[in-house]
Amino acid sequence: MTAIAEFRLSGENSACKTAFDRLPSLECEMEPVVAGDIGVWFSGAERSAVEDALAADPTVESHERVEAGEDRWFYELEFAGAFDGLFELVADRDRAILGAVGRRGVWTVRFRLPQREDVREVYDGVAVLGLDPEVVRLADPAAADHGRSELTAEQYEAVAVESIGAPSRFPTRSS
Repeated sequence: MTAIAEFRLSGENSACKTAFDRLPSLECEMEPVVAGDIGVWFSGAERSAVEDALAADPTVESHERVEAGEDRWFYELEFAGAFDGLFELVADRDRAILGAVGRRGVWTVRFRLPQREDVREVYDGVAVLGLDPEVVRLADPAAADHGRSELTAEQYEAVAVESIGAPSRFPTRSS
């Protein structure tokens, strides 16, 4: 059964870490990713400061401004390091990144995974990349409201135990 999993990712290997350190008010919103270019909207800082921070950030292999809105700018990025590995966890496995938001060095990433068992593989893969994962939400997209509701506490625990193993290996908001 398909699952929507939302992870909070942080740590020294986090994408745009240098940019967030330089620009504490910086906010990033990544568009959905299945394959191809990675599009990210940046706001919360001046355009020139964003460009300088991206150019100096070792987690950003390349960046190109594609579009500008009022006080926000859209870039196509190529990541280096751990975040690049994150996209490899998605590629060629019928998985998708539905979107991501980054603030103060912490990213919240929503995945669509073809099987609930994939939650464990993604969690373990993200941990190996040094991105300090925390699962903050699991949802069932087949639910009556089309995946907008969260699982009940009992359902969440059952999925955590079934998919990940011992809950102590599966940090969540409540642990």
